[in-house]
Amino acid sequence: MVLLGDFLKELELTEGRATGIPTILQVLNDNGSPVPQFRTDDSRTYFEVEFFIHPAFKTVQDTIIFDLESQIWNIEGVNELLNLLLEKAGIDIAGGIAGGIAGGIAGGIAYSNQYTDNQLFKLIEIIKHNDTGGIAGGIAGGIADKVIEVLQIAQEGSSRKDIMQGLNIANNANNFENYLQPLMHVGWITMTIPSKPTSPKQKYITTLKGRLIVEILKYKAR
Repeated sequence: MVLLGDFLKELELTEGRATGIPTILQVLNDNGSPVPQFRTDDSRTYFEVEFFIHPAFKTVQDTIIFDLESQIWNIEGVNELLNLLLEKAGIDIAGGIAGGIAGGIAGGIAYSNQYTDNQLFKLIEIIKHNDTGGIAGGIAGGIADKVIEVLQIAQEGSSRKDIMQGLNIANNANNFENYLQPLMHVGWITMTIPSKPTSPKQKYITTLKGRLIVEILKYKAR
């Protein structure tokens, strides 16, 4: 029999003895999950915890229809469209930008990607089916190929050097300003160690909004 505490510890969602609950609460807060309820009786004969479903898993009743004819297909315009989609889905904008990696710092990049992938299903569902291909075509036609490549390269977390090598360009300040900084500004990628921007261990990872772009592009010309 596998105990819940042992299972959560293996997932790096809890710590050692007597320190697990604060860690669980911190991770739940980082990824935007509701606060759990803890229950026991006066004699402490049992201890019960109830976890509530994350808003990203709740069924979406309505799709959203976009005005694609007036849509501006540059980075800023697409970012506004993504923000509208996140708002419609009930996902906090700040969480959409950084929530995944906040959880990732505590539980690893794999946990961050699992968190964001779970939300992607909901976001794709609420786009009107006929609009998905149109959005994909607009993104592909309006955003530079290298921008899309950065989002693809950084999905598992990549160093600046590795990203530049993947783009087949020099790893210098000018290319950093042209290809990484604009994406960090709109929250499509983020640093894995934001408190230490110059850390030699620094990596850049595609956020929920960035991964959503990569996912939408799969619908191009379907």
